[in-house]
Amino acid sequence: MQRLVPKQTFFILVLAVSVPLSYACSFPIGYFYQVSNLRGTIVGVANHDLRHESRLMRQRVTQEGLLVTLREYRWPVEDKGKLRIIARTKTGKNGEFDLSNAPDGHYFLDIDTLWGGDTYTIQIVHRLQRNQSVLIDVSPVYPDCTGGHEFVIVH
Repeated sequence: MQRLVPKQTFFILVLAVSVPLSYACSFPIGYFYQVSNLRGTIVGVANHDLRHESRLMRQRVTQEGLLVTLREYRWPVEDKGKLRIIARTKTGKNGEFDLSNAPDGHYFLDIDTLWGGDTYTIQIVHRLQRNQSVLIDVSPVYPDCTGGHEFVIVH
C-alpha cells in the first residue's frame, strides 16, 4: 500500500526551503551616537580570533591602517558610495583617528576592516558636553547579537 503525502505537508516543506536565512539581531535605523568630538581609537578582532569571546581582550587589540570615512547621512540610501565624503583618514599605530574638525550634522561613519567593514550613524553636536574621545570596537557581531560593533563615548 502506497502512502500519499498530504498537500499541507508538501506546502510547509516548500515554504521552509524557500525562506531566506535571517539573523536574530539587526541595528536600528535612525539611531545616532551623539558626540561633540569625533576622535578616538579603533579596536577589534575577527570572528575566528580566540580573543573575540572576551570584550576585554577584543578591546585591547588596536587596529592600525584602517580607512575611516565620514559621509553625509541620507535615508533611504541605495549606494553609500555616492554620498558626499566629509572627511577621511587612516588609523595610526595605536588605532587612533581624528575627525574632530567635522561640522555639526548627521553622518555615516564607515570603517574598512580586514574582515569587511562596519558602519555607525553619528550626530556631531559641538555644543554638547565635550567628550574626550570614543572607543569603537569593529569586531564582527555573531548572529546571536554578541561580539563587537560597539561605540563607547569617553567623557
